[in-house]
Order: sequence, then structure tokens, then C-alpha cells
Amino acid sequence: MIRVRRKMSDEDARAFLKGEKIAYVATVDANGWPYVIPLTYIYQGDDFLWLHTGAHQGHFLTNLEHNPRVCVTVGEIGGMETSGEYLCDGSQLYGSVVLFGEITIIGNDDAIKRWFFDRLREKYVPQQISAQISSEYPDIGKIIVYRVTIEKMTGKRSSGVGH
Repeated sequence: MIRVRRKMSDEDARAFLKGEKIAYVATVDANGWPYVIPLTYIYQGDDFLWLHTGAHQGHFLTNLEHNPRVCVTVGEIGGMETSGEYLCDGSQLYGSVVLFGEITIIGNDDAIKRWFFDRLREKYVPQQISAQISSEYPDIGKIIVYRVTIEKMTGKRSSGVGH
């Protein structure tokens, strides 16, 4: 990391990862081409990040079957801060976490899929709406859940000019 003073502590990076909503997940195909998709995710502060897709043989799944290693980026963007008359004298406010890991494809384990959807519901569905809809998942067979084992993770934050 070039700007070491912007580095988040491990604790801050994990807290940031827990609080954000979209992960950009990069895979590589058999010809070496990168492929990046945005996915919702679950992270609970440990060494695993959980993702899901539809249960079809798309580009993402094909790449993972070839090479299970991924790079995941989660970020937030803030405004611009300037220390002078020109924007180029300023700083973009942001936070980001980048992690590297290996994916395990969770096949037909409905217990893990239910656990995942319960966490997804807690994170993404407003409580008043969640209370009004069923907690059954009749289409659970139509998804694939993925567990990323985090091997390396770094976080970075810019909180303004001079940071």
C-alpha cells in the first residue's frame, strides 16, 4: 500500500466490510480474462465472506470451477474536499476494503442456504417489511451459495486533505 497513513486497522476493515452492501467480485476465465460482478454479501466479522447467485452455469460459476481464487472489493465514496482554489488541490473522501481468497461452492446444503437467506434478510430487508413476509424459502434450490475463505484483507480510508 503506497499511502500507508490511509490504511485501516484490521478491526476497522472488518467493521467496514460488515456495514457495506455491495461486493465487486473478480474471477478469471480459462483464457486469463478478468470478470467482475457486483453481488450482495454477508460478512459477520470472521474469516468468511458469503455470496450467492442463481443456480445456472454462467460465466461466474464457470470461472470458479476453473480457478476458485477471487479478489473482492467493497467501497464507499464520499464528497471532495479541497484545500485551496483548485479541485486538484483536494482529496476524494472514500473507504474501501480489498480481499483475496478462495471460494467453496456450496451445493445442495439447504441448511447453509437457509442460514444465508436469514442473514440476507436481516441485512437488506427493512424490519417492518420482513415481519410481514414469510420466512420460508421455497425456491432455495434455485440459488448457489459461495463461501470465500479470506486469505488477505486490507482496508483504506481517506478522510480529507492531508490524510
